[in-house]
Amino acid sequence: MKKLNIVLIISVLHINYALSQNAEDALRFSQYYSGGTARSMALSGAFGALGGDVSTLSTNPAGVAIYRSSEFMLTPSLNISNTNALFDGSQFKENYSHFNLDNIGYVHTWNIAKETGLKSLNFGLAYNRLSNFNSDAYVYHANMPSSLLDDFTDRLNSGADIDPFYEGLALYDEWGAGAIWYDETDGRYYNDYDWRGQYGQAMKRTIGRSGGIGEYAISLGANFNDKIYWGATWGIHSLDYREFYTHQEFPGFSDGRGLNNADLDQFSFHENYNISGWGMNFKTGVIYRPINLLRIGVAIHTPTAYWLHTDKATDMTAIYNYPSSQESVTAESPVANTDKYRLTTPWRFQGSAAVVLGSLGLISLEAEFVDYSGAHFRPNADWSEVNAGVSRIAKSAVNLKAGTEWRLGPVALRGGAAYYGNPHSNDFYDSGTELSKDGTLSFSGGIGFKGRSFYADIAYVYTKFPNYYYDMYIDPAINQWLSPVLQTNNSKVAVTVGVKF
Repeated sequence: MKKLNIVLIISVLHINYALSQNAEDALRFSQYYSGGTARSMALSGAFGALGGDVSTLSTNPAGVAIYRSSEFMLTPSLNISNTNALFDGSQFKENYSHFNLDNIGYVHTWNIAKETGLKSLNFGLAYNRLSNFNSDAYVYHANMPSSLLDDFTDRLNSGADIDPFYEGLALYDEWGAGAIWYDETDGRYYNDYDWRGQYGQAMKRTIGRSGGIGEYAISLGANFNDKIYWGATWGIHSLDYREFYTHQEFPGFSDGRGLNNADLDQFSFHENYNISGWGMNFKTGVIYRPINLLRIGVAIHTPTAYWLHTDKATDMTAIYNYPSSQESVTAESPVANTDKYRLTTPWRFQGSAAVVLGSLGLISLEAEFVDYSGAHFRPNADWSEVNAGVSRIAKSAVNLKAGTEWRLGPVALRGGAAYYGNPHSNDFYDSGTELSKDGTLSFSGGIGFKGRSFYADIAYVYTKFPNYYYDMYIDPAINQWLSPVLQTNNSKVAVTVGVKF
């Protein structure tokens, strides 16, 4: 359980029960992880100073200028997300498998017959997947001390406006499912639980997330004297985030009041929350090769300006036992749609270095600085409270990547590791929190085969994300959130096939 005052600003479920964006979404859509080709993934994305890989169109665009020939490649992947939920001393494990297209790209090279000056021009066009949101989880409790209906009833008795997406669905009227009624005698709302003071029902909640962020990169690059490589990318982002949950309770009352004096046997509440849209950014970078052994890279990314759209819908089904029959009553909310609104992510600054030992192998390092508190929604007049929440709970962080590759003839062995800094400030955490303040840790490895004009790479990436609270509902009796702690690990297997010409 979690005290009520910890993260009110970031709860997906409870921001005045209104259809609005929250500070966590600003951070979620500002974090990118190693994607692109299998070779890049195997080195944990540490390609900023190396170049010659189409994934660098989305990191350091100077990498497109390293190409000496034209190339086409394709990268499908299999992702398996495993989520462990801890709730009231019990653990519940769930997994989610899905296929993605992590990359498809084309690079065209114009070699210029000059011994000095401009040696080549390059054009690159690629799709690189930057983030995955996919996960499934569930929690179960066989003897609950409170109910979601208590949260709804407490809101009704507080005098707040009735929310048609939540407590409005549970009312005993012509639109509702009948699980909460109004007693004119004492002027209060009741449900079967608080009316009889009887709990101990079973509860199950399933939670799902899906979607991702992909970038369509259009890049130009130039090679000067095989010493200085410059590139620039216009990035067009597609964003799709979907979150849903189903909450079920099984009280099985046998002597209650309920709808038309029937007994509440069970009920379920379901919510769908979707965000989609597109964005644009610009990035440019340089790779400098002072000697054949060493490459140094720098890149800067402008904020991504997103135009987003949100919709949400909820429904509730209650099943009642009558003396001689059983009846199911379903209530559905309207579908709420927002007008287009804007989200601006932070600036990103990258520095990298690589040691290339000819055809033998290489070692590469990369660091990225991001001030996540710079993410904000526009116009500020409409989002001032949420933007203040972003500034309060977010901070700057450094993302670190390292990778290595060693060649045995046509075969290459690869490995890498990455650490993505925690974007949350200390104000995000309360004293005695169960949450770790560590960032996201990733390990990778792979193998590649290179022929005269064809190559194939395979990579495995294991990513461990920090644990986080999932707020279910407030227990009015103790004024606390019922909040399982979730921790997700992701395993990815990616295969790239490509041809040079």
